[in-house]
Amino acid sequence: MREIDTEQRGSGLASILKAGLVFAGALAWLLTLRDFGFQLEDEGLLLMQIDRYAAGDLPYSDFQTGYTPGFYGFWAWLTACLGNSTVAVRGCLAVVNAASVTALYLLARRVAGGWIALLPALLWLLWIPIYPGEFASFNVPYPAWLSTLAWLLMALALARPAGPGSAARSASLIWPVLAGVAAAACFAVKPNSGALAVAGVQAHLGRGGAAALKLADEAFGLPVGDRAVLLAEAARMADRAGERAASADIRERLLAEYPDAPEAAEAALALARHRSRVERNAPDAIRILEDLITRQPNAAVVPEARLELERLRSR
Repeated sequence: MREIDTEQRGSGLASILKAGLVFAGALAWLLTLRDFGFQLEDEGLLLMQIDRYAAGDLPYSDFQTGYTPGFYGFWAWLTACLGNSTVAVRGCLAVVNAASVTALYLLARRVAGGWIALLPALLWLLWIPIYPGEFASFNVPYPAWLSTLAWLLMALALARPAGPGSAARSASLIWPVLAGVAAAACFAVKPNSGALAVAGVQAHLGRGGAAALKLADEAFGLPVGDRAVLLAEAARMADRAGERAASADIRERLLAEYPDAPEAAEAALALARHRSRVERNAPDAIRILEDLITRQPNAAVVPEARLELERLRSR
């Protein structure tokens, strides 16, 4: 028993060391470019709005923005603690993004052993745009950096396995709570990502159908550009929960409100199949497929839609 405990302890220390090395490597790279460039349009605007919030101005009423009070409140508090230093803000962003790289590595280790798990984390880090002679995107305090870290922490908490025994199961209850806290933090800084995060926690807890319907309702309260994406994801969530009627209803709403959105093509094909195979309503399925092919002839799902249409017409 002692040998097993020692072996497990050694394995745990090795895992911590590897995660620490990933964090240190990512942080070193990000800090190397901490002083690189300045993007006036986004970085300058965000820093000005954060400063205005710290001075007492309020978003929406005193200045126009698509971001949340939670986002401005967090950065106003942090910049005040850091002495209103832009370089210090960039240092904090480096820590946030290095933590995201580490969290992505830890998630990848659950499905890929060894150093292969490094690939998703490194690719994500290298994928962040750097514009030579101008600026690096990871130096701009976009809400996406905070929401990405919150999302990954939520996923880590939900992926935490429950150990054997009642004590371990009781202790494991803390992980869904932490996932909920991370989802709430995500929602506080970026509502579209937060809505997906909250729905994801609900679905993980076995409430996929209710989560899908709630996400679909919440989509209409978010910016117009995000609604079709969230509705499409809500429909897929309902499918995974086995709620066929709910997924069909959500896709019908998507097609009625946003028929030309890129997500509408996939939704139309799935709805047509539901109409023909579940509801036995071939005429309506044909109408949906014809409309899809006419509206979005270059969509990736059109070849499948044509085959489905030929199959229905040949009956």
